[in-house]
Amino acid sequence: MSILLILLFLLGIVLSLSGTIIGIVQAFQESVTWGLLYLLVPFAALVFVIKFWSRKWVRNSLFFSLGGAFMFVIGSLVSPMVMQQAYDDLDLDAANWEESGFEDTGAEASDPTTAAPAGTETNLKPAFDLAMQAATLTQTANTSDDWSLVADLWQQSIMVLESVPEGDPNYSIAKAKVTEYSGNLAYAQQNSLQ
Repeated sequence: MSILLILLFLLGIVLSLSGTIIGIVQAFQESVTWGLLYLLVPFAALVFVIKFWSRKWVRNSLFFSLGGAFMFVIGSLVSPMVMQQAYDDLDLDAANWEESGFEDTGAEASDPTTAAPAGTETNLKPAFDLAMQAATLTQTANTSDDWSLVADLWQQSIMVLESVPEGDPNYSIAKAKVTEYSGNLAYAQQNSLQ
C-alpha cells in the first residue's frame, strides 16, 4: 500500500509539473509579456487560462495541474491513515505477544544471532520490541537521519527474525514478519534518501 501512495505522490507531482510547463510554454507562445506575467504575477496564469480557454493545450495545462494536485492531496490524506494502521498492527503484535504462546528464552536483543537452546522456542520479543521502536519513530520522522534510524531498527528486527532456525515452532511466524517488516524497511530507506 505504501508503494501505491508513493506512486500516487510521484504521478501527482509529474502531472502538476507537466501542466505548469505546458501553461508556461503556451503563455510565451502568445507573447513574452504573457509568459512573464504567467511566471511572475499571482493569478496571471488563471487570467491567461480564462482568456485563452478555447485553445486545447491551455485547457490541458489546467487539467493536468488540477489532476496532479488532486492526486497529491489524496495521497497526503491517505498516507497518515496507512501509517497509523501499520502502527496499530505492530501495537497489537506487541500487546498480544504474551498471549500468542511465544516462549521467552532470555535471548538478549543486543545479540540477534543468539540461537535458542535445542528443544526451546526462539524468543521473538526482541524483534517485536525493535519493530515497535521503529513504528513509533516513524510517526515523528522528518529528516533523513530520522528515517535512517527507523530503517536501522527495521533491519535489526529482521536480523533477529532471520536467526530463527527452520525447525523452531516460531519459524513460520518469523518468516511472515520478515516479509512484512521488509516492506517497512524499504519504505524507511526510500524516505532516508530524500
